[in-house]
Amino acid sequence: MATPLNVFISYAREDGRTLAQRLHDDLRQAGHEAWLDMTEIPGGANWARDIEQAIERCDVLLALLSVASFDSEYCRAEQMRALRKNKRVIPVLVQPNAERPLYLEHLNYFDFSELALYKQRWELLLKDLRSPRKAKNGGAKSASAFIPALRSGGSQPEEKPDAEAFSKYLETLREQQWLGGRYWWPYFLFYVADMPAIAQALKQGALLASQDEIKSDRWKDFVHLDFRPRTPALWRKEGLRPVDKRASSQLDLPVYLMFDFEALIRRADSRFSEGDIYRTRQSFKRAADFRKLPFERIYHDSWFNAEERDEIMLRRQAVALIPKQLGLEHLRYVCCRSEAERETLRTLLPPAVWSQYADKITARTDFNLFHRKWAYVEAAELGTQRVQIRFKPCEDDCGSFNLRVEAEEWSGRRHEWQTPDFVPGEPFQLDIAALNPAHGYWLRVYLDDALAYAGRYQP
Repeated sequence: MATPLNVFISYAREDGRTLAQRLHDDLRQAGHEAWLDMTEIPGGANWARDIEQAIERCDVLLALLSVASFDSEYCRAEQMRALRKNKRVIPVLVQPNAERPLYLEHLNYFDFSELALYKQRWELLLKDLRSPRKAKNGGAKSASAFIPALRSGGSQPEEKPDAEAFSKYLETLREQQWLGGRYWWPYFLFYVADMPAIAQALKQGALLASQDEIKSDRWKDFVHLDFRPRTPALWRKEGLRPVDKRASSQLDLPVYLMFDFEALIRRADSRFSEGDIYRTRQSFKRAADFRKLPFERIYHDSWFNAEERDEIMLRRQAVALIPKQLGLEHLRYVCCRSEAERETLRTLLPPAVWSQYADKITARTDFNLFHRKWAYVEAAELGTQRVQIRFKPCEDDCGSFNLRVEAEEWSGRRHEWQTPDFVPGEPFQLDIAALNPAHGYWLRVYLDDALAYAGRYQP
């Protein structure tokens, strides 16, 4: 028999208890250790600490995916902790309509939604558990495979002498009840930029300080990573706007890169600020200073009164700083606003680069990263006779655009259509009968000369 495994079962009691208990019993019958919180924690114990220790000891975490577990902060915290600890995570589908959290999208799952097929599914799961692991976090599709290798073969940066103190404080921060729905924020650092800049970073395998909009000042030689999504800067810059309403450094197609917070903050060369670095004019690097950061202000995400405004806006713009450049070895997600914009990013990337990062690139909305106040393309349907583009309209009246559509056939023949005074709203339909789609075509959509969508039709 293969070496017995220690298996942690993460589930929601509302609708996953029956399957969890059955898997627990069968795992033990097969010679493995299995852990369920409903039976293993003695009365009066520190629940969160015991959960953490059980995950620390486990070899495998079975993530039972159900309607209730998708909404459960506790289930998500267990799953994300296991991933962060590089544990092998195996999703198990409890109900056919259960959603998978964004961070488990890349993993293959075992379908236990039909009880009549339990025996067959159990045998497949047991076989997978017994199979040799090819990597530290191996499995059907491992979490380690989700992390791209360093392109340059470079060595990992040294860590701070007080790196463990940073990790311990992050653990404490993640347990704070005031986080509510923001419980996942302390797992990530956020970088948002326009899509062409993100495409360039993915192609070169790194973010460069020179890619940021900062042209002068002592901070221009650092990559700036936000502690939170939806910063005041994004409010000013996000979205396609008519020419007369555009801001400087407009983010027509904003894309988020989400990095492992703990891995980066432990780096010996990383620094951080307690607010807008251009106003505080000071950065820090010690764990003692990290513990003093006003995270309740930095993570503030609700209404505030006029007296609080300046303080909250200052803190919301706190950043982590990485000198010169940041490799993508700790990149976890690449987040687009819509499926249409995800397709646009795919079109902008060489096939090999897309293949390398495809599992990370998502348009899921459960992280709520964007403000979505201005126009953008939500969906695009490309066919042989017709193209349909569905726009998300501006939340307020933003005026009209000059809409331009360009198409290029496989042969190189080009076509162009223009619609002046276009107001995003109802789906836009375009007759493309003049095209020869036999070998497919490329399509680009512009609003006032700003790229809104790019895609390819393949017959």
